[in-house]
Amino acid sequence: MDHDGFIEKESKRIKLIEETIQNVQSYEALLDPTITEQYCFTDEWGATGDCVMMDKRNNVFNCRYTRGVLDGEMIVARYDELIGVFTMKNGRITNERPLSELKRNRMLDLDANNEICWEGDVLEDKPFGWGEAFDAKNRLLYVGFRIGDQNVCYGTTYYPDTGTIAYLGNWCRGKRWGFGHCYDSSGTLREEGIWMNDALVKSTCVRIDDSSLRLCGLHSVIASLAIGDGCCERSAELCLRHYQHLQSLSIGRGSFAQAHTLVLQYLPALESVVVGEDTFACLENCVFESESANTPLPLGLPRFSTLRLGRGALRGNGTVSQQQSSVPPFNYKNTLLLCDLPVLRSLEGAGMNFVFFGMVVFERAANRADLGVGVPAVQTVRLGDDAFQYVFRFQAVEASRLQECVLVRAQFLYLFVKDSLALPALQASLAAGVECVRVADFSGNAPELRALDLSGLERLQTFATGLWCFHAVRALTARGLPRLHELRLGRNNCVERAAPKEASGLWVEACPALEAVTMGAGSAGWFQECVLARGEREEV
Repeated sequence: MDHDGFIEKESKRIKLIEETIQNVQSYEALLDPTITEQYCFTDEWGATGDCVMMDKRNNVFNCRYTRGVLDGEMIVARYDELIGVFTMKNGRITNERPLSELKRNRMLDLDANNEICWEGDVLEDKPFGWGEAFDAKNRLLYVGFRIGDQNVCYGTTYYPDTGTIAYLGNWCRGKRWGFGHCYDSSGTLREEGIWMNDALVKSTCVRIDDSSLRLCGLHSVIASLAIGDGCCERSAELCLRHYQHLQSLSIGRGSFAQAHTLVLQYLPALESVVVGEDTFACLENCVFESESANTPLPLGLPRFSTLRLGRGALRGNGTVSQQQSSVPPFNYKNTLLLCDLPVLRSLEGAGMNFVFFGMVVFERAANRADLGVGVPAVQTVRLGDDAFQYVFRFQAVEASRLQECVLVRAQFLYLFVKDSLALPALQASLAAGVECVRVADFSGNAPELRALDLSGLERLQTFATGLWCFHAVRALTARGLPRLHELRLGRNNCVERAAPKEASGLWVEACPALEAVTMGAGSAGWFQECVLARGEREEV
């Protein structure tokens, strides 16, 4: 059955596990949603080297990964039955070991001196499946799966002198690998936990030293990952997926300087991410995403609540090669996805964050009773100067409980001009429930932004701008805002004159809670009409 192509006709054994491994293209495709646990070393590409995994149907896998893709021999067992031995290439099955000649309950001497014998499954005069090993005195040494001279999948070793358990748990290629218990000869539990490469994993907190070129020493059961300053300067990507226990991620300044991809997916325990100054400064694809294509429920980042960015962190690749247009904002090919984050509460940046992305998608999944999620949705967005600069399209959904949005010198309000002239980013529902908007000095001055409409922000109570904002805006509208009590423009806002026959003015209508409208010196001097009304055209 060996051949270079893929298996033309699936065997009965392959069909038993086809939902788990057949046509698998990558580590994440295999692990979601069927795999429940995996124990392996990892790097910036994902799983690497030997791995033990368990799925929801109680299959146990011994397999091998190369840069996050299944590659090499895969052994699959369940209970006391060997399901199959397969060869994987580029994530797909290319060969199945024939088991038609497998013999059950056979006796086999394992060495020339007849000191160790095997009783169990045998293929080609070698152990091949479930069985037991005894010494020359008929003392039990091992019960479990073995192929050749290596223990695999799971099994139990014994002290021959006392007959007590030495180790009980998972194995991979003859080494303790996975969850296991280690006892002394008196039967007292000595060590318990996760084993990899025959050693107990004693720390779930991993620190990568400053200026490290690679992410070495990572494993699939880490709870905290701290990457130092100036790390992985030549790495092309960082993909963190399926770390079941990872709770916090922090990355220092100036790391991943040349990385074009950042992906955080399927991290059920992750709560916070902190990214330092000028880290990930030329991204082409940035994904913080929860929902799996294989399940309708957003399971991947159910606890992710805080994202904090240093100045210049998470920037798109702003080179000419990424531009799809010759005029601002250039419609860069780069994409940023922040999707299905049900408990995200705080998004903070020190400035120059999320710039040079052609598409930004910010979607928050509603709180789900079936997920046990009761934490309020996004409460605070605080972004420093020039956040979202040169973004061509911003798509935002379900942020109905946002309490405060602070935009400091942002081009944020100009970004949706290609789609709508109505307060593009906020009107598009990123802040559909925002209560307070403060736009700091020198913001929103793109020449394309000629009209500003606050209508639709039904929970808005305060709208305030700083100095020299919205230079090109000729028309400012706020209609049907039942909670608006203050509208305040700083000095020198809306200073350009409208063209002939172009609508120009300030319209604040149907705002029953309105208490004050304040304009700084030099603001709205060229407006042709000014209407202030708590009701429909009723003067304040």
